[in-house]
Amino acid sequence: EGFEAGRVPVARLPVRSVYVAPGSAFRAMFLVEVMRGCPHGCAFCLFGSKRPGGGARFVPAADVLRAVPAWARRVGLVGASVFDHPEIDAILGELAGRSVEIGVSSLRAGRLTEDRARLLTAGKVVTATVALDSPSERIRRRVRKPSTGTDLVRAAGALQRGGIGRMKLYALVGFAGEEGADHEELAELCRELASMIGLSVAVGPVVPKRFTALDGAELMPRRAYDAAVALLRRRLAGRAQVRAASYREAKQEFELNHMGAGEARGLAAGCGIVTGRHP
Repeated sequence: EGFEAGRVPVARLPVRSVYVAPGSAFRAMFLVEVMRGCPHGCAFCLFGSKRPGGGARFVPAADVLRAVPAWARRVGLVGASVFDHPEIDAILGELAGRSVEIGVSSLRAGRLTEDRARLLTAGKVVTATVALDSPSERIRRRVRKPSTGTDLVRAAGALQRGGIGRMKLYALVGFAGEEGADHEELAELCRELASMIGLSVAVGPVVPKRFTALDGAELMPRRAYDAAVALLRRRLAGRAQVRAASYREAKQEFELNHMGAGEARGLAAGCGIVTGRHP
């Protein structure tokens, strides 16, 4: 009684972390969680798995804002789907009013509006990072990713009108059943977006993870990945920058993710990591 999922007292929920990590990619930025879990169930994501106590839990705006100290000049909002927070406008407005630089994780295109773009602009955001995640609407429907090409085009227009001149688009390739036509659709969408807003595209191979709906799927072959990247670069030459994630690192991640317990312990020991049960 008084516990959710048998672990955390309900009175202590929703839990959050606040931290500054000077040695990280977010150096000198005060980071505060605005949510735990995610309201969506994308097939490739661990947050989408159906665990006890899963789903999204949002930290009230007052608690988020209270956690940010007066000395913080750069504030990062951490969460799997930050713009799904029911009080995100209040959070962005208050932080912008404090004249701090706001950082947000990748945004869901369908949640971007001109008013929110203006709030981001007031928070000194110059590039909006948007997750597309898969190359075509056919594949997105299959992996339960709700964004459409229309959502992306509308988002680009909203960002431009709201004062943000650049979009960074994240895309994954290598889902089961994917074809060249799916990559062509991605290239065409990117060409359209690049005609509206400054665009860079970060593409990488999807790494099927255990305990997700893609558990058991294979990593796409290196040759197929290189061909998809080459097509994008060819079709977007002079229009948008294309950055490709390392296939080698993706393969390492895939292999680590599918190691047995004994193999993982052996690797940890080889790296000098102490494993075992905590007292």
